[in-house]
Amino acid sequence: MIGCRFAIYPMTDDFVDVILGAIRTVDTSGMAVTTDSLGTLFIGEEEKVLCAVQATFEAASRHAGHVVMTLHLSRGCPGEPEDYCDPTGRPMD
Repeated sequence: MIGCRFAIYPMTDDFVDVILGAIRTVDTSGMAVTTDSLGTLFIGEEEKVLCAVQATFEAASRHAGHVVMTLHLSRGCPGEPEDYCDPTGRPMD
């Protein structure tokens, strides 16, 4: 499991609609999804999360000419389903 916290910055006056619309178009089944005023967090299997983030960026890009995305990837943060992990992916004691 990984987490990805991201923020999208479409350079358009209707940025909220672009952001939320992009997130709604993506298949997030099997993931935990939280969106607030600062960004969105996807938590789930690595491949699914990364594909969903890419699809979200692509969807936002279709509706705005210039789009910036910042993101943070994490594995093993406190509170994530697998708790703490070392860099090799093994659970830490």
